[in-house]
Amino acid sequence: MHWLRRQQIRWEIFFIVLVLIAGLGIWGGMHSRARLHDLQSKELTLKYAYSQMELEKLNLQQKLRHTDSNSYIVARARDEYGYIMDGEIRFEVENPDLLDNYTTDEWQIILDDLRLQD
Repeated sequence: MHWLRRQQIRWEIFFIVLVLIAGLGIWGGMHSRARLHDLQSKELTLKYAYSQMELEKLNLQQKLRHTDSNSYIVARARDEYGYIMDGEIRFEVENPDLLDNYTTDEWQIILDDLRLQD
């Protein structure tokens, strides 16, 4: 009978160890899934950032191809430095919000009037 009690204790220990191993396996699996989800999310973020950088690279390459042309140089001089050509008149609008209410036809009338004044 003594050996029967020992046998029962061994089975109980075996069962407890088996439950612990199963619990660790389940916990590890859940942890791995959370980690996998996190890595997949980071991968998507990096893919998006990479595609944005590729677009920026294409834009920069396109700009670089045009830097040697006179039209590009003139456009940059006009936009960034306020360069005007001989015979042109520079207009600076101090309150651009006032200009929003004009239609295209009204703008044409104003420009025609300005040309007539020259």
